[in-house]
Amino acid sequence: MATLISSHQIEPGVFQETWEEDARIYHCYRDDAEHQRNSMRSELRKVHPKQGYDSPFRGVGYIAPHERHLLEWRNPALKSRDPKENYNAWKRFWQSSASERYRTVERV
Repeated sequence: MATLISSHQIEPGVFQETWEEDARIYHCYRDDAEHQRNSMRSELRKVHPKQGYDSPFRGVGYIAPHERHLLEWRNPALKSRDPKENYNAWKRFWQSSASERYRTVERV
Protein backbone atom coordinates (compact mmCIF):
# COMPACT_ATOMS: atom_id res chain seq x y z
CA MET A 1 0.00 0.00 0.00
CA ALA A 2 1.35 3.42 -0.97
CA THR A 3 1.97 6.04 1.69
CA LEU A 4 1.92 9.77 0.98
CA ILE A 5 5.13 11.35 2.30
CA SER A 6 4.67 14.95 1.20
CA SER A 7 2.49 17.13 -0.96
CA HIS A 8 2.96 20.76 -1.94
CA GLN A 9 1.13 23.05 -4.31
CA ILE A 10 3.31 24.15 -7.25
CA GLU A 11 0.62 26.19 -9.01
CA PRO A 12 -3.09 26.72 -8.35
CA GLY A 13 -4.80 23.32 -8.35
CA VAL A 14 -1.61 21.34 -9.06
CA PHE A 15 0.21 19.42 -6.34
CA GLN A 16 3.55 17.62 -6.50
CA GLU A 17 3.36 14.56 -4.28
CA THR A 18 6.00 12.19 -2.97
CA TRP A 19 4.88 8.61 -2.29
CA GLU A 20 6.53 5.56 -0.79
CA GLU A 21 5.54 2.01 -1.67
CA ASP A 22 7.47 -1.23 -1.15
CA ALA A 23 10.63 0.68 -0.14
CA ARG A 24 10.47 2.76 -3.35
CA ILE A 25 9.97 6.51 -3.39
CA TYR A 26 8.36 8.14 -6.39
CA HIS A 27 7.00 11.56 -7.33
CA CYS A 28 3.82 12.41 -9.19
CA TYR A 29 1.52 15.31 -9.94
CA ARG A 30 -2.07 15.57 -8.79
CA ASP A 31 -3.84 17.98 -11.09
CA ASP A 32 -7.18 19.25 -9.81
CA ALA A 33 -7.35 21.91 -12.55
CA GLU A 34 -6.88 19.54 -15.52
CA HIS A 35 -10.60 19.40 -16.29
CA GLN A 36 -10.81 23.20 -16.39
CA ARG A 37 -7.82 23.48 -18.75
CA ASN A 38 -9.23 20.79 -21.05
CA SER A 39 -12.60 22.60 -21.14
CA MET A 40 -10.85 25.89 -21.93
CA ARG A 41 -8.88 24.24 -24.75
CA SER A 42 -12.06 22.68 -26.14
CA GLU A 43 -13.87 26.04 -26.14
CA LEU A 44 -10.93 27.71 -27.88
CA ARG A 45 -10.93 25.00 -30.58
CA LYS A 46 -14.57 25.88 -31.35
CA VAL A 47 -13.72 29.58 -31.70
CA HIS A 48 -10.46 29.08 -33.65
CA PRO A 49 -10.95 26.09 -35.99
CA LYS A 50 -7.75 26.82 -37.96
CA GLN A 51 -4.36 28.22 -37.15
CA GLY A 52 -4.11 31.74 -38.50
CA TYR A 53 -0.46 32.45 -37.76
CA ASP A 54 2.77 32.02 -39.67
CA SER A 55 4.63 30.35 -36.83
CA PRO A 56 3.79 26.68 -36.18
CA PHE A 57 3.80 27.40 -32.42
CA ARG A 58 1.97 30.71 -31.99
CA GLY A 59 -1.51 30.13 -30.68
CA VAL A 60 -1.66 26.37 -31.25
CA GLY A 61 -2.07 25.31 -27.65
CA TYR A 62 -1.59 25.76 -23.96
CA ILE A 63 0.67 23.53 -21.90
CA ALA A 64 0.82 24.05 -18.15
CA PRO A 65 4.35 24.08 -16.66
CA HIS A 66 4.00 20.65 -15.02
CA GLU A 67 2.54 19.20 -18.26
CA ARG A 68 5.54 20.57 -20.16
CA HIS A 69 7.88 18.96 -17.63
CA LEU A 70 6.18 15.58 -18.16
CA LEU A 71 6.27 15.94 -21.96
CA GLU A 72 9.97 16.80 -21.88
CA TRP A 73 10.63 13.85 -19.59
CA ARG A 74 8.88 11.49 -22.05
CA ASN A 75 10.55 13.06 -25.10
CA PRO A 76 14.00 14.52 -24.29
CA ALA A 77 14.30 16.17 -27.74
CA LEU A 78 11.67 18.71 -26.58
CA LYS A 79 14.17 20.15 -24.09
CA SER A 80 17.20 20.07 -26.38
CA ARG A 81 19.64 22.98 -26.05
CA ASP A 82 20.20 23.01 -29.81
CA PRO A 83 17.65 25.56 -31.14
CA LYS A 84 17.12 23.78 -34.45
CA GLU A 85 16.62 20.36 -32.84
CA ASN A 86 14.32 21.88 -30.22
CA TYR A 87 12.26 23.69 -32.89
CA ASN A 88 11.93 20.54 -35.00
CA ALA A 89 10.95 18.42 -31.98
CA TRP A 90 8.17 20.85 -30.97
CA LYS A 91 7.02 21.10 -34.59
CA ARG A 92 6.74 17.29 -34.77
CA PHE A 93 4.92 17.27 -31.43
CA TRP A 94 2.32 19.87 -32.45
CA GLN A 95 1.70 18.06 -35.75
CA SER A 96 1.30 14.67 -34.04
CA SER A 97 -1.87 13.25 -32.57
CA ALA A 98 -0.20 13.32 -29.11
CA SER A 99 -0.69 17.10 -29.00
CA GLU A 100 -4.44 16.91 -29.60
CA ARG A 101 -5.42 17.38 -25.94
CA TYR A 102 -3.16 20.44 -25.62
CA ARG A 103 -4.26 22.22 -28.82
CA THR A 104 -6.39 25.34 -28.84
CA VAL A 105 -6.80 25.17 -32.63
CA GLU A 106 -8.38 22.35 -34.62
CA ARG A 107 -5.47 21.64 -36.97
CA VAL A 108 -1.80 22.54 -37.07
